[in-house]
Amino acid sequence: MHIPFCDTVCYYCGCNKVITKDRGKSAEYAGYIAREADLVLEHLTGNRTIEQLHFGGGTPTFLSNAELEQVMAMLAERFPLAGHAECSIEVDPNCVVTTSSVACSSRSCEENTLHSSASV
Repeated sequence: MHIPFCDTVCYYCGCNKVITKDRGKSAEYAGYIAREADLVLEHLTGNRTIEQLHFGGGTPTFLSNAELEQVMAMLAERFPLAGHAECSIEVDPNCVVTTSSVACSSRSCEENTLHSSASV
């Protein structure tokens, strides 16, 4: 799951990103994720269970805890998480709040991983 927003530019990063301090953009983007998930869902048949879920970016923790929970709930509603699902999220160690990782790991993932990007 690509979350393209960052507060500042990390010059070592080659990811597709949007640099902004406007936190309102993340709520709008969460709506786009739901719309895209619905479009994908229309074309899937059979098992829709998620075995692995990775949040990358940008900086996925740009989303608020409530937005992360909303996105996780929306995805799990459309694409159930396997009982042994692996979930991971990339974080900026300079700005991550402990509760952000809790919001992402509170879902029923068997294995949760945080990926930290070193800042220059």
